[in-house]
Amino acid sequence: MRLSLSLLVVVALVAAAPGAARAPRLLAWPTSVEVQRDGSLLVVENGTQRVLQIAPATGRVRVVARGFSKAIAAVRTPAGDLLVSDDLALRRIARNGARTVVATAAAPIGPVAVAADGAVFFTAGAKLEEVADGTTRTLAASLVEPHGVAVAGRVVLVSDTGHGNVLAVDRDTGATRIFARVAEPRGIAVGPNGWVYVVAAAAKRVLRFTGSGARRGSVGPRFGDPYAVAVAPDGTVFVVDTAAVGTVVRIDRRGRAAPV
Repeated sequence: MRLSLSLLVVVALVAAAPGAARAPRLLAWPTSVEVQRDGSLLVVENGTQRVLQIAPATGRVRVVARGFSKAIAAVRTPAGDLLVSDDLALRRIARNGARTVVATAAAPIGPVAVAADGAVFFTAGAKLEEVADGTTRTLAASLVEPHGVAVAGRVVLVSDTGHGNVLAVDRDTGATRIFARVAEPRGIAVGPNGWVYVVAAAAKRVLRFTGSGARRGSVGPRFGDPYAVAVAPDGTVFVVDTAAVGTVVRIDRRGRAAPV
């Protein structure tokens, strides 16, 4: 999307005005967000096929990786490596920059989540897949447009978007149950207190649930087109909003929203 010169001038003036709130950082179709150990955000900018690191306090952006064909999501492993879903491949970028393929799929790979023990979970087509010790297996199938993935202990949560459900899949047995019914669920994140945050695209909200699936309202305002969500250790929530132009919105523990 092209911005007119006059709009760019307005954005620059607002950002530079003493005491003014920082103008929203415009991103080219962001599709995932994850909070790093140092508090920075890892964001996939799908429109430029780059992985960005953004400092929420300053808005400073650094390019972490680039050169993908269809990047959708990026996460860090416990060892600090970067995992990026890139079309039919899940790629690992080591800390020294070396790239390897962790897994491939017959359909484009979507959101990715990593457990504390290093197991990796991702959606591809109608399936929820797990990669552990170099072996890939299917945890759940017959999903319709699965979107978000998150790990809660020995349970993997996945948005079965087309069916309007958030599913809980047992990592050990593969047993699947409906965790919550949500119209058009997208991104999922698990907070430090075990609460689960789900992007409800139809309602343009981020809903909050207990670990057992009981709904506890929503956080933040109504969004234009919410897509992904992440939660920091202090309970701060970050939401990717892809309406018109992509932005990342920070919601503090008091529910106040501000652009990153």
